Amino acid sequence: MSAIAVGFAAPTGSDPGVFRQALRVGRAAGMDSFLVFDHLQDFTPRSLWSSPGFTWMAASQASPHAQTDAFAVLGSLAWTAGRVRLGTGVTEPLRRHPVVIAQWALTLAIMTRRAPIVGIGSGEWMNTEPYGIAFDRPVSRLEEALEVLRACFDGPGSIDHSGRYYRLENAPFDLEAPGRRPEIWVAAQGPRMLEIAGRFADGWLPAFAPSPTTYERALAQLTAAARTFGRDPHAITPSLQVGVVVAPNRKEAESALRSSFVRFHAVTTWSASTWQSVGLEHPFGPQYRGFVDIRPELLDLGFVREAMAEVPDELLQSGFLWGTVEDVVTSIRALSDAGLRHISLMPTSYPASKRLANYFWWAIVRITRRLRTG
Repeated sequence: MSAIAVGFAAPTGSDPGVFRQALRVGRAAGMDSFLVFDHLQDFTPRSLWSSPGFTWMAASQASPHAQTDAFAVLGSLAWTAGRVRLGTGVTEPLRRHPVVIAQWALTLAIMTRRAPIVGIGSGEWMNTEPYGIAFDRPVSRLEEALEVLRACFDGPGSIDHSGRYYRLENAPFDLEAPGRRPEIWVAAQGPRMLEIAGRFADGWLPAFAPSPTTYERALAQLTAAARTFGRDPHAITPSLQVGVVVAPNRKEAESALRSSFVRFHAVTTWSASTWQSVGLEHPFGPQYRGFVDIRPELLDLGFVREAMAEVPDELLQSGFLWGTVEDVVTSIRALSDAGLRHISLMPTSYPASKRLANYFWWAIVRITRRLRTG
């Protein structure tokens, strides 16, 4: 069996100390990457976060929206990262100009032993519109931003770019990190995004239900797109960012899957297509795009709670890697057979239970070591 690189991904939250602890665990386990979300707010409404039984984390973090800056957090971790690659999972070019992203990524590359991962996507409503930032034509904006980002990484030199969204005129950009050029990993899922990833990406970082068949089909589209643009598809790392619910036994994992925290995410951050994959209609309708469309503080919580109560086990089990350490490893190996080479695990069971939060650190070490050895 081939070895699989394992990474960790999570929101920044309000306590960067948690990330220092997670990075220490990752280094000890031989983890490949450490990615943080670049968000201004969390998916969870304040009132639900603080409601009884939703998450034990509310006792120490009063608001889910207390999100520290991803770029600053990663900079603070740079000197102690060792061989763990740091990066975003993901950022976008709506709040951050692509030249600013390039400057940050190259600065991080200078400070670290391995090239950073610039995980980037087309953005979400919740991090733009509430703050007066337009969320229009996000895919087109991303496509042009990647042209600018590539020009920055291909320097040094002055950049000229005259596009629809970005304009650079004889703009000096001479920052370099010899031997450690940052890699662009695109969060692509739909056909157009897969085409963009095939054109620009060093890595593919989707976030969807981990069916090997679904993954293999999307990877084939990415491969075809790369060849269309004259690129070697084998130079693009096929990855996946996915939630993991891991427990000492399957009964406890099943209980965690049924927790309010997990059910909430199944209703609000999963797309209609994810529900349709198991023959179900999404409560928010067939056009709902999940985390792209979610409006946390505008949700009708009465409706959401009703939908949460009706989420079937079949859907929950299809949308996460779940079970014991052995179960999770087996699921990841099935994805490896479909072409996966790198997986970024989100600790979904962590907020559901303090016991499982503590267990997660033990489990992630075992999962990483099992997969690294092939």
